[in-house]
Amino acid sequence: WRSERSHSFDLVRGGAVGYMTITGVVFAVLLTGINVDAQISWVNDVIHQVFPLAVMADWLVDPPPGRVTLKQGCCG
Repeated sequence: WRSERSHSFDLVRGGAVGYMTITGVVFAVLLTGINVDAQISWVNDVIHQVFPLAVMADWLVDPPPGRVTLKQGCCG
């Protein structure tokens, strides 16, 4: 039902999952309840809560076929 992905794509996707996970955790721990004067209030919730959960769910539902390590991404 899907075409084969390249290993480079899996590395980039893994990086995005890591960054969005950090974004969600930092927002939940440090920034929840702080007024950031967003023009549209729901946008802040979508970017910092919904997107990280969606990206993590996507990774869990469709993981890469092989192992993705930090060494592969930065040095390999």
